[in-house]
This record gives sequence, C-alpha cells and structure tokens, in this order.
Amino acid sequence: TIMVVHIPTFGGKPTMVSFPRDSWVNIPGYGENKINQAFSLGGPALLQQTIEERTGMRIDHYAEIGFGGFANMVDAVGGVEMCPKYPINDPKAGLRIKAGCQTLDGAQALGYVRTRATPNADLDRVVHQREFMSAVQPMTSMSSSTSSTLRPVKTSSRWLLASALRGLAGSLLSTQCRNSEASDSKR
Repeated sequence: TIMVVHIPTFGGKPTMVSFPRDSWVNIPGYGENKINQAFSLGGPALLQQTIEERTGMRIDHYAEIGFGGFANMVDAVGGVEMCPKYPINDPKAGLRIKAGCQTLDGAQALGYVRTRATPNADLDRVVHQREFMSAVQPMTSMSSSTSSTLRPVKTSSRWLLASALRGLAGSLLSTQCRNSEASDSKR
C-alpha cells in the first residue's frame, strides 16, 4: 500500500493520501504501468520519483513497514479495536472475522488492512487502512520498551525513527484522510 502523509511545517492538520496499488501512472524511464511496479522496477527511489511526478509534491522522507513489524507493533500494544461493517472471510489474507467491534491481534489486523475479499476490493482496503490508522491511538503512548517491536522499519534518512512513526500516528488521529483516485486510473 502506498500512502503519502503531509505534515504542514507551520501548523495545521496532517493529511494522508492513499494510492491504490493498481493505479496506472507513468513510471519515469519505463512508461505506463501500475504504480506498485515503480517499487519493483527501481525500489523506493523510483516509487518516490513516480509519485512526485504524478502529484507535483516533493517527498522528503520514505518509510516502509514490513509485515512482521506491523503485526509485532499491534501485538505489543495488546491489539487494536476495529469495527468492520460486515464479516470477512479471506483465506489469502489469513482473516476470518465477524461484523462489529472487536480487538484484532497483529495477524488479524494485518489481514484486515490487506484483504481484498470485499465488495470494493482495493478501495475497501484503503478504507480499512485508514480505519486502522485512526485506531492506533494506544500505540502513540507506548513506552520506549516497546519501540524494539518497530525495528523492521526501513527509512530514507536516519532521523525517521520508530518513535517518529508513533508520533505521526498520533498526529493522524484527528486528520481527515482523503482518497486519491487518479483520474486516469484503470481497473
């Protein structure tokens, strides 16, 4: 999943823009393809360049959280409460949950943000990821002893540490997230 977070320098609320992974874009040096191919073809640098050229935004920093780090982070805080509107059974994502509010462990939360076994597939996935970001408030007040669970985080610069990610999650709690659907996206 590709998310761009903008944190205003001089105050204001952060915003988050999600890019469905199957959005068709121009990948510099490679032509038209799905946006997730930018990472496959050239790693974080080409993905960053692709997003910058597509949006006109400058990307200052890059962070990547691996599946293990994600699940460990959720488990370290005792799970995260999610309230799906309908039951989801997705063997590919390792997810079987009922409708209604419930506490998901790390593996379930990972399945919830990854599942496409829903009526709107990738677009529901974006909604689930935003719901998750809104539910991580307990993670923003973690003690330093749990920061080791966040170590599977790759960044583009040394200043972006796990504690910065916790702070970012806290900043996003009151943020209105916007879904970016490229006008020329193809399905």
